[in-house]
Amino acid sequence: MGLIAIQYKDAGITEEPFFAFVNSMPYMFYLIGSILLVFLIALIGKDFGPMRKAEERAIKEGKLIGDKKIQSALSHRPMRAFRSQKKKIAR
Repeated sequence: MGLIAIQYKDAGITEEPFFAFVNSMPYMFYLIGSILLVFLIALIGKDFGPMRKAEERAIKEGKLIGDKKIQSALSHRPMRAFRSQKKKIAR
């Protein structure tokens, strides 16, 4: 609200910033859609896409993380970057 209030004051607008924010909510389509989708998925209990695959893998195989994710997490790239930074700090 503070940022809106500053901009409104500079522009000479007399409307209360809180009411301007509330009045703009119907135009926040992505926000409204994502909130509705969360409730819909929670009510129906059915997943889709990558989350569905992850839940099926967790139920059938007991793996919380996929094999590809584990391999990428264990790659040596981050360690090399860390080591080079460590050497710079030690100098």
